[in-house]
Amino acid sequence: MALISENMPNWGIAYYALGSMGVVIVPVLVDFSAAEMNTVLRHAEVKALIVSDKVLNKLEKDAVVLPELTLSIHSFTNLKTGESIHDVWQAAGEQAKAWEPETVEPDDLACIIYTSGTTGRSKGVMLTHNNLIWDADTCRTLYPVADDDVSISVLPLAHTYECTLGLILGTMNGSTTHYIDKAPTANVLMPLFRKHRPTMMLTVPLIIEKIFKAGVKSKFTKSPVMRFLYGIRPIQYLLHKVAGKKLKRVFGGHLRFFGIGGAAVSPEVERFLRDAKFPYSCGYGLTETSPMLCGLPVDKTKYRSVGPPMVGIEYKLVDVNPHTGEGELVVKGPMS
Repeated sequence: MALISENMPNWGIAYYALGSMGVVIVPVLVDFSAAEMNTVLRHAEVKALIVSDKVLNKLEKDAVVLPELTLSIHSFTNLKTGESIHDVWQAAGEQAKAWEPETVEPDDLACIIYTSGTTGRSKGVMLTHNNLIWDADTCRTLYPVADDDVSISVLPLAHTYECTLGLILGTMNGSTTHYIDKAPTANVLMPLFRKHRPTMMLTVPLIIEKIFKAGVKSKFTKSPVMRFLYGIRPIQYLLHKVAGKKLKRVFGGHLRFFGIGGAAVSPEVERFLRDAKFPYSCGYGLTETSPMLCGLPVDKTKYRSVGPPMVGIEYKLVDVNPHTGEGELVVKGPMS
């Protein structure tokens, strides 16, 4: 069953409901083109769909063939018959009361995630319940999420990074997540930071790099004199410390964990984060590994490092170039 929607609480509700029924979930990124969505629906042999109004309009506009059972994620109403979930529950009567979740085994297929096609056409990655739960649980060694933690979700839930480390890990530990239904621009996020005061965030390098360039570097390089002073490392360090205090206040003043993944953060930005004593942690992983492979707690981060593999993961380099030491990284473990 496919799930195509912007981030919202009902996304997680649908995800867990389908999982409890033993249904294989196919989360799809909303920024896929209609043609890509059509390919995914066909390739995964999707029998039913839960979709948002916004995505539905795009699918209908491009004449994408929808499954017979297509539900609105906003109300869980059957969009083809108009029958609501309440109607179905009422009609089921005593059977509904007797319903029990399916028995799901750890090695049962939980989801098929179609990557964004970095190296070509999107490919379906098959992950089991054990892959996802093990990865989420192991990530607690990087940051012990608790029930008083608060996060603001800025990455798509259809991506395994946000789904495993945001939704699943957060739910396992009772934390609170606030979802936004708009692009995560500064104008959208600033009021939310002040209101909700997040203690943890999951991001990609692009987000923190934009903040650094617009809110930090631009202020220190306004004039030739400022640029000269900023180029002197000891002065730069002091300026970064001052800017770091302000940046922490921008995020609400309670931030304890700022995860960065999905790509390498630039050396310049990471130097600022270290000087500012900003609570960041860079990690490495793949959709195929649920996704986390490597990471470090905030208090043990190292410059230009994603840390060692997490406990339980075996790895080695093959086809190593004797001159550069570079090779292909091969890993195995419960996460894949």
